[in-house]
Amino acid sequence: MTYLRLDSDRLLSIVDGLNAVAAASLDPDEVAEVAAKVAKVVTCADGASIEINTPDVQKMVVYGVMDGASSRHSVVLKHDVEIGVLTVAKSQTDGFSEPDFEALRLVAEGIGAHISHALAYASVAFESRVDQLTGLGNRLAFDERLGWELSRATRYDEPISLVVFDVDDFGRMNDRYGPEACDEILAEIGHVLGQARAADSTFRIGGDEFAVIMPNTSCEGAEIAAIRLGWAIANLRDDDSAVTVSAGVSQADIPDPRVFFADAEAALREVKNNTLKQHAASA
Repeated sequence: MTYLRLDSDRLLSIVDGLNAVAAASLDPDEVAEVAAKVAKVVTCADGASIEINTPDVQKMVVYGVMDGASSRHSVVLKHDVEIGVLTVAKSQTDGFSEPDFEALRLVAEGIGAHISHALAYASVAFESRVDQLTGLGNRLAFDERLGWELSRATRYDEPISLVVFDVDDFGRMNDRYGPEACDEILAEIGHVLGQARAADSTFRIGGDEFAVIMPNTSCEGAEIAAIRLGWAIANLRDDDSAVTVSAGVSQADIPDPRVFFADAEAALREVKNNTLKQHAASA
């Protein structure tokens, strides 16, 4: 150890910085952001970056000026295995001193475990929020996203709409084609709905029920989008196994996700009831 090369102010700065990293949430982005800022401070650098390179994550988080830097110094981030690289940069040639190198090494040793734990937590959290059949978000992910998007829309006074889809006669289809074939149908529907606008978020929230959150979209715009998606699903197959869906649409009036979702469900029930009445009248 070469701590004696570091003065008390620098050591205190390192300790404070590592405490800030430890206090960060388990969001890998936040941990990397805090860690890069700490590295920049303790080495008096003009910029700092963290490159996370694992089988599941490949990303670069950059803070401060990095382009055109004359001096750069990098250290490997490890926690049992190599997880990335921490780099600091200065505009001056030969801008780093031996204490800077030592401070960077100490910071790297301290943050490797935090980033590794954040990545592990994010991986588990992601898997727990994904529907394995369709690859869409599941009900847990839907509930979280709906609240977040509704809060954002309220804050910026923007419209937000929700579309809930339900597969028509799914029980009959299951009896006729069997569970495996119906799983394939649900996966196909999930793929179509997942191709919605980039700003939209799509989920499978129940057996044959799907939801699409549409930020900055009025009820009229969401109805048009729902019709287009319904046609795309109906055109998936041209044989006797063709599938149709019903859709309920709501636009948020108050910042309560439970009411928002209940309104869409009520709209869906009304659509399905009207369809049943039409079939009964034509029978």
